[in-house]
Amino acid sequence: MLKTSLTGVALTTAVLAAAVTSTCATIATAAFALSADEKTEIKQMHWTPAVNVHLRTSKSTIVSLSGFQVVQGTEARRFREIADAIGDPEIEADAINFDTGSEIVFSWYPEGFVRSDDWADVNADSFLQQMKEKDAGANRIRASKGLLTLSTLGWLEKPHFNEDTHTVSWRIDAVDSSGHKVVNAVALKLGRYGFERIVWIADPADVGDKNDLLLAVNNHRYDDRARYADYVAGTDHAAEYGIAGLVAGALGVKVLKVAGAGAALIGLKKLGALLLLPFFFAWRKIVGLFKARAALNVTIKQCANCGKPIEREGLTCSYCQATA
Repeated sequence: MLKTSLTGVALTTAVLAAAVTSTCATIATAAFALSADEKTEIKQMHWTPAVNVHLRTSKSTIVSLSGFQVVQGTEARRFREIADAIGDPEIEADAINFDTGSEIVFSWYPEGFVRSDDWADVNADSFLQQMKEKDAGANRIRASKGLLTLSTLGWLEKPHFNEDTHTVSWRIDAVDSSGHKVVNAVALKLGRYGFERIVWIADPADVGDKNDLLLAVNNHRYDDRARYADYVAGTDHAAEYGIAGLVAGALGVKVLKVAGAGAALIGLKKLGALLLLPFFFAWRKIVGLFKARAALNVTIKQCANCGKPIEREGLTCSYCQATA
């Protein structure tokens, strides 16, 4: 039991409301039909098999995501912008399974080393109740913009911390006002210099026993000297909050802290992007886009000469100029 006085730490209501308003306004004006130029742009992106893909920004590697193709950097951020009209500068890779429509987004936050010794402060039941209480205010904003409302139903998987991979993950079950279910699956994988946010977007009807989030976490590895265990106390930069504050910030709720409330609040404000989850609204479009990939004419082949990806047979490889 905590013996010192407790102080509530959270993003201010104004910050949260502004974030939600900005998100909803952008989505409300987004054109959900892809233009010819957007289709062409997606086709011309450098989709490669998600095998041994090095992520330079986070100093990590996607080892192997069977069936997935991936784009990185500017193309990944642009693809997300086309998909849901909201750009996110922290995205470093976007992986798609063209057969299932399953999508995994990798984003890097160089916030420094996040300590995990405050995990006991994570109260899943309290967090869930706070999220449900926040639904009403957020939904008033959504309704005013002519958008569907979104209600939290409960945990499909409560936040839990894997000490072996230094990863906290959870899955939330929600429903929109049209009766469609929405699954929000998130993992925050800690490293020496910050953390990787891994988000799995899928149609709940297609999920079943599949867990592509776990697949992504197990196949994401930090480079040597960039791992969580490589942290050097007193030398490396440390975040101003622990894992409990990070989880609370990602969920937009309060966590009780023993000390350092001011510092933790500043840190969570820096992570405000974690509260913007446009994936709730975009997953149906993503699934529909890739289930109808024939209309986009996106067919990944490999050049027989250099092994690099090309769209389809009969085209000239953009890497070695050979005719596939």
